[in-house]
Amino acid sequence: MYRIISILAVIISKISCLYCYKNDLYKTYRLEKLCRGDGGKVGIVINDVVSAFFLNSSLVPGETFNCHVEMVVRSANTGFFVYFEEMNLSESTLSGCNEDFVQFGRDILFVTSHLSKKYCGRMEKVSLSHCDKNRTEPTPTLKLGERIYSEERDREMDIWIRLSVPAVTVTSKTVTLVVTPFKKACSANDLQYRKCGNSPRCIRKELFCDGQINCAVTDNSPEDERNCSWMGRGIEEPKTWKSQVPFLEGFLFLLVILLIVLIYIGVRVFRRRKLNKGEYPAVREQRDLIQFNSDQYRECDTVVPVSAPSCPPLPLPPPYSQIDSSTVIQYSYANR
Repeated sequence: MYRIISILAVIISKISCLYCYKNDLYKTYRLEKLCRGDGGKVGIVINDVVSAFFLNSSLVPGETFNCHVEMVVRSANTGFFVYFEEMNLSESTLSGCNEDFVQFGRDILFVTSHLSKKYCGRMEKVSLSHCDKNRTEPTPTLKLGERIYSEERDREMDIWIRLSVPAVTVTSKTVTLVVTPFKKACSANDLQYRKCGNSPRCIRKELFCDGQINCAVTDNSPEDERNCSWMGRGIEEPKTWKSQVPFLEGFLFLLVILLIVLIYIGVRVFRRRKLNKGEYPAVREQRDLIQFNSDQYRECDTVVPVSAPSCPPLPLPPPYSQIDSSTVIQYSYANR
C-alpha cells in the first residue's frame, strides 16, 4: 500500500510540475494592469526569471494608452534579450511609427542616454510545435532579426509603449513581449546556464526546447529551439489578469487525488476480504458461535446460563391443612 501511495505521489509531482515548473521560469504581466496608463514609470526587478508582457487594446480604458516599464537586474554580468512574440499595431508611415509603437532604451538618472528604433506593424505568432530533431527552421519562416532586441551595456532597460485606442474597431491591437535575462559569459561546465549557439551569451538550460524563443542573438533560426527531439508548448497568455491559474492543471490535480482515495479504499476492502477467506473454518465457526451467544444471552452485562439443570426439581411441600396435629411435636421447658 505504501508503495502505491509513493508511486502516486511521484505522478502527482510530475503533473503539478508541468505548471509549477513553468512558473519558476516565467512570470507573466498584463500591461493593462501593470502600467499606470499616463506614461508614469513602473519598475520591475528580475534575476533569472523570464518576463512575458501582454497587452490588448480591448482591455484598455480611454483613447490613448502610454506605458513606461523599467527593468532592472542585480548583476552587472546580466543583460536582456527581447523577443516580439506577437504584435498587431498600426503600420508604419513615411514618417515612421507615430500612432502606435514599442521602443527600448536606457537612461542615466533622469536623462535618456539611448533610444532604439520604434517597432510597429504586424508580427504574427510563429508556432514552434512543428519543429523536431530533423528540422531546424520553424514553419512559417521566422524573420528573427525583425523581432529581437538586446541590452547589455546597462543593468537597466526601459520599455516605452504607446497605443491609440479607437472608439470603434474590428480587431484589437495586441503586443506580446518576452524578456529573457542572460549572462554575458559562462563556461562549458556551468550547471545552470548554456550558451546560445556560438555566442558567448548564456541563458538557463531549462529554457532550451521549451517551445519559446529566448536566445535573441542571430538573424537565423533561434539557437535555443533547434535540433529538439521534444518541444514544450511555450508561454500561454492569461485570459484576464484576475485569472492566472489554468483550469486544466487544477482539474487534473483533483482527479489524481480522487484516484488515490478510491485506490486506498479498494485496497482496504480487498485486504479485509482476503483475511476473512484465509481463516480456518473451525476458528471462524468458533468465532461466530461466541459472537452469537454473546448477542443472544448477554443481558445487562450478566450472562444467563444456557444449559438445562442436571437434576429434576424438588416437589413442593404439602399445605398446612394436610398436616395432622398429632404429628406436631409439642415443646415445653419441662421436656428439656
